[in-house]
Amino acid sequence: MLKLLQKISLVILLAFLLSIGVDYFYRQAFNTKYEWPENLLALPEIADKYEIVALGNSHSESGVTFQGYKVKSLRLVSVAQSFEYDFAMLKMHSKQIRKGAVIIINASPLSFSQKVPEKEDDVNMNYYDGRLSPYLIPHLKVSEYLQIQIVPFVRAGYLWREKNAKSAEETAMDTFAAQWKKQSPIPKPFSPVVLDTPVVQVVATRSSMQTFNVWEIQTELNAPPEPSEARLIASMHFMVNKWYNSGGFDPQYFAENRQGLEELIAYCLQHNWRPVLITLPISQVLLEGLNPNYLQQYVYDNLEKMDLKNIDYFNFATNTQLTQNRYLFSNSDHLNEKGAATVSYLLLQELIKIGYLPKEADGYDYTRQD
Repeated sequence: MLKLLQKISLVILLAFLLSIGVDYFYRQAFNTKYEWPENLLALPEIADKYEIVALGNSHSESGVTFQGYKVKSLRLVSVAQSFEYDFAMLKMHSKQIRKGAVIIINASPLSFSQKVPEKEDDVNMNYYDGRLSPYLIPHLKVSEYLQIQIVPFVRAGYLWREKNAKSAEETAMDTFAAQWKKQSPIPKPFSPVVLDTPVVQVVATRSSMQTFNVWEIQTELNAPPEPSEARLIASMHFMVNKWYNSGGFDPQYFAENRQGLEELIAYCLQHNWRPVLITLPISQVLLEGLNPNYLQQYVYDNLEKMDLKNIDYFNFATNTQLTQNRYLFSNSDHLNEKGAATVSYLLLQELIKIGYLPKEADGYDYTRQD
């Protein structure tokens, strides 16, 4: 039995040494260096701590900006980030957030219906990049994390084959393109026609206005609604199909996500932070494409079933000045840069009104544009 264990150990050792050798030549071939993974533990304390923090999924990522806030800010947002991962991100940075800091928690139409990731899901593995300590990743797949971050040399052979396959594919495409170019007729050079007409100055469109100018924000909010563009309508059909038919969003996950939000709020209060809930707007065309009671069922009913500890809730999803303005959206579901600056300005005023931020935190431009 002892001899068998010795032989097995010897085989494992030889395989390990062979992997290191393959990894060495792989790194030499592609000029890469081994780097010890960052952030194996929660981040250390800093002197100048953050005063406002944003959490949430892609709605927060595209819809909340602190560029107009004159306070030290931190955005811990990521696509498909659930309350569970919001919690983990806060733990990762807890020593860097001051007491009394404002924590913006996003309750979007997807927040409660989102499927909780499993160990094998890509959403979970997205956090193997050092943003979270492995001790804080909610559904850590230890073997995968070790291979990616600690001992990547065991995957060197696979990575090498992958790179060679990609290189061969690109070479084949370049060769095909070169042959096609030889066989194709050479196009005649383009000769522009010069017209004897005066030069017309192009007036800036609404989408290219100064993002953080309050006068322009108010003008945008007071503008009458216009018909939705084809891009928003196409996006609406895509999002409706995704939210209802993908299997990743379903009322069966409501209870689990409600629990995640309650734990997140409790953690904030334990650290003497000031959590606030927000719901960001989605476009009117998407609202019309969904069930008429969609927000009620997927957001408001869930909030009513929870003990929110009397924290403030700012709902921008019912503001028709936002939802009916197509110039504030990059697609039917997400705000663009102008939309983010507009909603964040409205949020800033609310936070000042309730005393969570001082008036001096308002760094928006109040110059009138004539």
